[in-house]
Amino acid sequence: MTENQLRTLDNIRAFIATYRRGPTIRELMRIEGLKSTGGIYSRLSALVRDGYLRKLDDHHGRYVPIDHVDQVDLRGCSTEALKAEMQRRGEVCGIVLPDNSR
Repeated sequence: MTENQLRTLDNIRAFIATYRRGPTIRELMRIEGLKSTGGIYSRLSALVRDGYLRKLDDHHGRYVPIDHVDQVDLRGCSTEALKAEMQRRGEVCGIVLPDNSR
């Protein structure tokens, strides 16, 4: 792992600790002081390839460290993205939540 990849991974972990969600590409660019998405995409691709990160199936293009996958706040994800992730994990979809409006 390069120094830049380690810094990116550390920044993602710190962001998750603060905001309880993975950062977007643009947020990572700002954190790391980069002006282009190319450098971030290159680091993220290498971290995914080497097994340190996983890309979430949400419309924000967020990445999370493998050790944080189950700790991310998914409230911002679409229902379809959540269903797809549950199916990918082999979990049962169609759970009915109680109606708290009564």
